[in-house]
Amino acid sequence: MNWNTRGSATVTRIQADFRIRSGILALGLCLLLGSGGELRAQTDAVVVTSATDSEIVVATLLPAEGGGFTLDGEPFSGGEVTLDSGATYLLALSEDGAWSATFQPVTMTVDLGISRLTVDIASAEDGTWWIGETAVDSGSIHSAGSNAAGRANRYELTLRDGEWSARYVAEMIAVEGTDLTATPNEDGSGYTIGTATVGVDGIGDITVDGAMYHLRRTEGGGVNWSALRGASGPPA
Repeated sequence: MNWNTRGSATVTRIQADFRIRSGILALGLCLLLGSGGELRAQTDAVVVTSATDSEIVVATLLPAEGGGFTLDGEPFSGGEVTLDSGATYLLALSEDGAWSATFQPVTMTVDLGISRLTVDIASAEDGTWWIGETAVDSGSIHSAGSNAAGRANRYELTLRDGEWSARYVAEMIAVEGTDLTATPNEDGSGYTIGTATVGVDGIGDITVDGAMYHLRRTEGGGVNWSALRGASGPPA
């Protein structure tokens, strides 16, 4: 028996062309079907990755009818794209037809209490945050300015709902001979001890909970005090 398949053969050809160009993976798939005729279907999906980390996929673009591209079903010619991680990228199409995705860092200027000082906190591509070359996260302590004790003020940084804030963390200094503690005022104006305040020198008479104390510097100066309860004026 002689089988003649000439003229009725079905030819199926699948050609996949992968090319990597400037951090962009372009997949071209061409499917040709023939049986007394030819049907051609072509799609070109462009997977755009980060310019600095090719493992981070920023967007998948599809060709639009009549030219151009779409992103998530909408016409797209370039602009910012924000990932679920919160990282934002600027997508742009060059004159030679190559897409690029450039990370856009976010810098937040945070007020530090009432000190009138500020600190800039910048985001990184991996989702971390930095003050200069120091990595910070919610709960980190940042030091800035100076208080009456001659030491830097300490601020606790908090990240909530994408916004940073800072809270002054008061230093507690024990007053020898009492159960009192002195707190340097954030604005450098002096100290708070209980409900009383003293000047920058930390010396004087104060009344706390109905009891009077005379504060004096301990030997060696610094920020250490002792107090005589019920005394007024310098000790003999």
